[in-house]
Amino acid sequence: MQPVGAVVPLKVDIAEKTFRSARGVSITALQDLSFEVRQGEFACLLGPSGCGKTTTLRILLGLDKDFSGSFQLPQGGSNRIAAV
Repeated sequence: MQPVGAVVPLKVDIAEKTFRSARGVSITALQDLSFEVRQGEFACLLGPSGCGKTTTLRILLGLDKDFSGSFQLPQGGSNRIAAV
């Protein structure tokens, strides 16, 4: 049986993501987030409200480009990623 999924993994290395509050105070939403999802693996983001799950997904979906760090989407097929 052949393994499923992309041969090249999803690699995420987000050094920092900050927001400015209405009062101009810098709020750190993500800091030092690093993970890799390899071929055949299944991953999910779990955590309490406000811990950065949606912010991480917005970065991976390309909806938020204002962050320090990088990520690499799996190669092969489409370079698009979807969320429901």
